[in-house]
Amino acid sequence: MLKRRFYTAISGLDMKIDRLQVGNVTFVRSHSQIPEDTLAQKAFSKLMATTPDDLNLFECMLKDKFTKCAIAVIDVEADDEKTAEEVSEDEIEKALNVLRFYLAGLSENDPFFYKMFIGIEGITNTGLTATVIIDDDNQKFFFSSSRKGAHRGYELDSTKYQKMLDFHFERVSAILATPEDSRSQMENSILTSIIFFGSGMNERLLRNTFVSFVIALESCLLRRCEKDKSGNIANGMCAMLQIKPEYRRAIHEKVESYYDIRSDIVHEGVDNVVEGMVFEICYLTFNTIMRLVAHSKEIKDKDELRKKIREELKEINRKTKAQCT
Repeated sequence: MLKRRFYTAISGLDMKIDRLQVGNVTFVRSHSQIPEDTLAQKAFSKLMATTPDDLNLFECMLKDKFTKCAIAVIDVEADDEKTAEEVSEDEIEKALNVLRFYLAGLSENDPFFYKMFIGIEGITNTGLTATVIIDDDNQKFFFSSSRKGAHRGYELDSTKYQKMLDFHFERVSAILATPEDSRSQMENSILTSIIFFGSGMNERLLRNTFVSFVIALESCLLRRCEKDKSGNIANGMCAMLQIKPEYRRAIHEKVESYYDIRSDIVHEGVDNVVEGMVFEICYLTFNTIMRLVAHSKEIKDKDELRKKIREELKEINRKTKAQCT
């Protein structure tokens, strides 16, 4: 069994704090936050001293990336080098999905309009397209270039971090750090929904983001082989978001429309997703998951969740009637 520590460049994460622990991954603002008198610091010192005159293009490329990127750090134990690298990337991606979930859900900017992103450097497409356009009718040609991928990243400062703490970030980080077979069913479901939400935030096509959000809702609210999927999701959302009886029909209709759109995409190949509806389902999904995180210690599985939903809906009904009398 070999032990390795990976330092991986992360693009799209503008850290204003020195470090952040997410599950088993530590994110640091830059290589200067790596402790001195360590082998890692020696490696980075050598890398940062590289100049173009050294004729080492590979190390120059690495220097450029680590100069402009935050860094994810993780310790891995595995049978071989390839497996260790795969495990490190998988764990970092899970931690990034938690960050995407929080930073997108709490962002003051519209993450879809600005095409915001976070990703392992080199995986997320942030480059420019290159196109030559020919107009045969007028015997003209044009050169075109545009940014189709991600446009900008997220800023993580002390204010945003405090906001994350207010929204149970430490609880989610603790769930992520716990081995899968030691988590409750509800904890695994919540984490799965956050992972689908986070991966949806890095999708280039809005329809893929939309489908990811629907799956995130299914992951956290539905049991296996549910018949009335949209109805049970709507009930769960109404309970978690404390929706009054007079507004529940609108939520049910909204969720039914989500499933119609999902079916159009998956079964018919019809893409009628627009930015506004993605922003709406993003907001509802984020807040629903957040409420479930708040209850994650008391609710152990989906059966207990269903009982909690029934109790919450009854309590909301009771309070509403009391206010009317």
